[in-house]
Amino acid sequence: MEKIFFQDYKLINYKKMNNKITKYLKRLLNTGKIFAELNDNGELFKKPLKWIFVLMAILNLLVPFYVIFNLFKMTPEIGFVEFLTILLAAIILLFAGWAGFQLWWTRKNKVEKITKETDDFVAIPVVSYILRTVGEWVSLLVMIIGVGIGILTTLFNVKIPTLVDGSETGILMIISAPIIALVILITVRFISELSSVATATANNTKKIANRE
Repeated sequence: MEKIFFQDYKLINYKKMNNKITKYLKRLLNTGKIFAELNDNGELFKKPLKWIFVLMAILNLLVPFYVIFNLFKMTPEIGFVEFLTILLAAIILLFAGWAGFQLWWTRKNKVEKITKETDDFVAIPVVSYILRTVGEWVSLLVMIIGVGIGILTTLFNVKIPTLVDGSETGILMIISAPIIALVILITVRFISELSSVATATANNTKKIANRE
């Protein structure tokens, strides 16, 4: 009885393994067809794009530490006030990195919704989505870092190497950073939505034409 069961088990495993080999072999022989289908429905762009977004999210967490390390390395002999200012600046950079991480990670989760399988125009929405995310990211960093560093230099009236010099520049950063961030956000969003509307119109027009 046990011998028969064991033989049946081996037979089942053999069939499963054989089915998997056949499946992968068919995929290999139809590489060109699969590539064309993935390119047509946009899946060829979506999967690598998700990994790029993940990479950008991770870099947003790591880069601030590198900048902070070099910032302290470049200023070995500083007073208490300068040290406190740089320490607070480091916290601002870490917060900006964390906010950037959240942005890229959130956008990564929505990559699958950029296009539908029935859409004929898929490249433009993908580029539009990337442009929109980059614009949001840049405006977010400009807002957080610009205003944060501006406040620090204004309050402590110190010079931070490679960043800003003195309180006058700090006040200018506090005023200009939100304006620049808003201009970037609106401009990029406008371009992104404009291309999205054009693509949606083209897709809908082609669908209507195909029905007729």
